[in-house]
Amino acid sequence: MNLTEKFIDACHRARACDEGLAWLRKEPRTLEQLYKHNAGWFFWLENILSESAWKAYIAARKSTEEAYTAAMESTGRAYTAAMESTGRAYTAVRKSKDAALKSTLIKALKMDGWK
Repeated sequence: MNLTEKFIDACHRARACDEGLAWLRKEPRTLEQLYKHNAGWFFWLENILSESAWKAYIAARKSTEEAYTAAMESTGRAYTAAMESTGRAYTAVRKSKDAALKSTLIKALKMDGWK
């Protein structure tokens, strides 16, 4: 949902902070950008919207929250997969190093006459 000048004027009439109004007016914005920039401002809207604007806001908020949740779940899965892969690689390297160390020690001991 694009935030129009009418929307910004409504925020001004509802006594939005100067910093928020300046950010809104700097360039065209969407609800998703507002949420990402300052979630507090995003939720402040709940207190100022008319019923029709409220319905549009709820619809936009839902899609924004769903997108955020999907992104976080995807990121979490990718992180978990990377950590599991790293753990398996570390274990393989550790086993290889342990085997090489054991082999080297056995050779050294045999040279010293150990059986």
